[in-house]
Amino acid sequence: MVIVRPLARFDKGNRMKMYPDDWQVKLTTGLVSSACVVAAMMLVGMKGFWPFMLSIIVATIVGNLLGPLVYRLLFRSSSGGPMEKEKKDEKK
Repeated sequence: MVIVRPLARFDKGNRMKMYPDDWQVKLTTGLVSSACVVAAMMLVGMKGFWPFMLSIIVATIVGNLLGPLVYRLLFRSSSGGPMEKEKKDEKK
């Protein structure tokens, strides 16, 4: 008889859990990409099909590259927090 835990899919070790741990990175990257696309639409406008499409592609690439950088700036780990103290204790 196999006992199935109802919340097993939410465990840290489960790769197929519903809410991944990197949701903040993905959300930040998506928002930065969206902001870059909006800026490209405002700068280039609808003057022509190909300039418009190329600006959207370039803005998406730039947004995907800037997303992790913005994430690191927004969600810095606090110095001296509980995790830092645990790491110092492990080194001893």
